[in-house]
Amino acid sequence: DADFGPGVSDQERDGETAERLAFFGDKLLNSAVASAVYERHGLALSTGEMSTLVARARSNQLFAKLLPKLLREDMVAATPADAARRGRAHSAGTMVEAAVFLVFEKGGDAASAAIAEVGFFLLAEAAAGPTASDVTNHKGTLVELVAKGVPGSLRSKGLGPQAPDQEFEAVAKLD
Repeated sequence: DADFGPGVSDQERDGETAERLAFFGDKLLNSAVASAVYERHGLALSTGEMSTLVARARSNQLFAKLLPKLLREDMVAATPADAARRGRAHSAGTMVEAAVFLVFEKGGDAASAAIAEVGFFLLAEAAAGPTASDVTNHKGTLVELVAKGVPGSLRSKGLGPQAPDQEFEAVAKLD
């Protein structure tokens, strides 16, 4: 795809296209990581343990850290230079997810196996990597806690253009 190829200027890159591709790649990665969790652990983990492990494996911070291992050199170069910094991790996540969808779309028979391999790789990195407290994407865990009856509340609000790498802010109050 030209939006990600070598020699493409910043002005020629289409962020909307990347976001749309990433939407589908996100779903493919969710499935790949969930399959890897099941294949590695079966039903031995609690729902909370599975949720935490998947959140770590699917975090933009992990994608930013692993960017050179997940994408070709030209795709890493197409990601904003400061994407590895905490505040720009969404850009790295978008690129990884968009690339996963492109592999799915154009990879032929080997695409499913390649995406499954990425799921196992992310799971292994998440299991060996930071603890849950080091991952800044806890919204799924918070929703789950409140839904399971932990006393408290959860609210979210859109952040708009002043925070382009964060779609919303979630606030939880656990009693």
